[in-house]
Amino acid sequence: MFTNVYILFGFLLLFCSVGTSKRFPSYIKKCHQSDPHIKHCCIKALDSVKQHFANGIPEFGFPPMNPLVIPEISLDSDNSFKAAFKNVTIFHLDTLEVKDINFNLQENRFELKIFFPHLRISSIYNIQGKILFLQLDGHGPADGNLTGVDADVTLQAQRYKKGNNEHLKFSTMEIDEKVHKAIFKFEGLFRNNPELTEQTNKILNENIDEILQELRPSIHLAIKQTVLGLISRLFEKFSVKELFPE
Repeated sequence: MFTNVYILFGFLLLFCSVGTSKRFPSYIKKCHQSDPHIKHCCIKALDSVKQHFANGIPEFGFPPMNPLVIPEISLDSDNSFKAAFKNVTIFHLDTLEVKDINFNLQENRFELKIFFPHLRISSIYNIQGKILFLQLDGHGPADGNLTGVDADVTLQAQRYKKGNNEHLKFSTMEIDEKVHKAIFKFEGLFRNNPELTEQTNKILNENIDEILQELRPSIHLAIKQTVLGLISRLFEKFSVKELFPE
């Protein structure tokens, strides 16, 4: 159920690709607004950033991302389903492929198309409630493997003054994602009945597209809250001119 959380890490990388301040890591390519090939410059910069996922980017406040660990993610759906995932660990983020980047600084709008050939997500889960026709009440280790993850992301920001400089604050985000194949395993769905747990996992995987669709609003809300909170660290620290030199 927490599969789409992988998307947020791809979003963050867009903003690591440009900059001119001396506080920026030396390995990040500087891409200028006046460059007629700025899109290609940004994509190349992101490719170089991937090599540093293991250690993160402390200058921007970004944690290590290979793997990336999120302490907890919660999902709720119409008071009938509640799930909490702790120690969420996401592997293979360095397989990120940036398909396209577009941004309009006059309108403070950013668009990003990304692709992950493969992702693995592990966690400790606690699930209570009904999803589709299944009544679930269990906790334990969970593991998921995702193949062929596409995501289109649009972020909208507003400008504000901080001292004499203009900064961006992101308020809205739209997500359109597709997972070509997903396989999950939840241990302990029925504590004293491993056979029923195995059967339920089979049913979950057979109906994974419908399940993700039903949980999509709450998944997107969790993604937006996390992503907007993370990217605010970067845009509070660096002004528009520092991030996007002319």
